[in-house]
Amino acid sequence: MTAQEFDVIDIISKKDEVVCLSIMEGRNWKEYQPIHSLMFAGLIMKVYNYIQFVASKSFQAEYGASKCVIVYFAKDEPPGEVIHFLRSNNVQIASLENPKANFASLAIKRLLKSSLRKIVNLNALQKENALLLREKIKGLKLDFSLGSLNSVDNWLAKERNKILASEKHDLVILCGAYLGEVIRKEIGEFGGVDWSLVSHPGLQPICLNANNATLNPLGKVMKFIESGKSESLFQLAESAKALRKEGKL
Repeated sequence: MTAQEFDVIDIISKKDEVVCLSIMEGRNWKEYQPIHSLMFAGLIMKVYNYIQFVASKSFQAEYGASKCVIVYFAKDEPPGEVIHFLRSNNVQIASLENPKANFASLAIKRLLKSSLRKIVNLNALQKENALLLREKIKGLKLDFSLGSLNSVDNWLAKERNKILASEKHDLVILCGAYLGEVIRKEIGEFGGVDWSLVSHPGLQPICLNANNATLNPLGKVMKFIESGKSESLFQLAESAKALRKEGKL
């Protein structure tokens, strides 16, 4: 599974030198209240992937110096902090029922990826998603210990072939968040390890930064779902801890 399979542009159009990328979100924000960290993390990944697309050579070759705007269609009005996140990244918001009625009116500008890092507390967001995994997989002792990742490995190995395509996106976010939080807990005593947004074609947009290294927990979960236990989450965390002790991470 690639980032492109995660976030396919629904509509791309051009008028008067302005390129419009449309994202249509079918899920209802109200269903996620008061906890909406899962949906918010998915939205961050979408917007960030689109920003990278706009900055890519393929986009520039196709559309040149055209200005770009993303339109986010939702079933209902997102929470205030989500609107703030979207507005700060020049994303227009419209209702699926009434696309012409914007919740937020914005000037069309070239997207600036740097502003994402200033808006969202990714550490808090991913901690909340890690806690949501405990709600999803009841019966497992998910105490953020290194050993608990063996339980997640075993559960994923058993369930990976039963997971519906529509469920993979959420499961990657939740399991990836839990894996990342275990790593943060295990190697945090050796220095700060934080969630951050990264720009690299081989990584998911939300990764862990540890000094000069970048860990890709969400990508590891993707590979586990595709390939099985050879892509052990426990092994990644254990290796990260060992490398940190040796001063290599």
